[in-house]
Amino acid sequence: MEFNNECFKKLVVKMERWYDVKIQVTDSSFYKGRLSGKFNKETIEQALEALTFTVPFKYKMIKNEITIYK
Repeated sequence: MEFNNECFKKLVVKMERWYDVKIQVTDSSFYKGRLSGKFNKETIEQALEALTFTVPFKYKMIKNEITIYK
């Protein structure tokens, strides 16, 4: 999965499709930035952890449902 200068909202949609999960973002302030990157064999947890370096957030995962929050 590749993303180039994409807003966080579009990235969330891509990740939902790529990892077959449902992601809920509780704070719209996350949608302000743009991100670029590439995930090949990373798990969803590894991808989320990598994203926290650029967009500081916490997440909770229950089965295939993820909540992203401050």
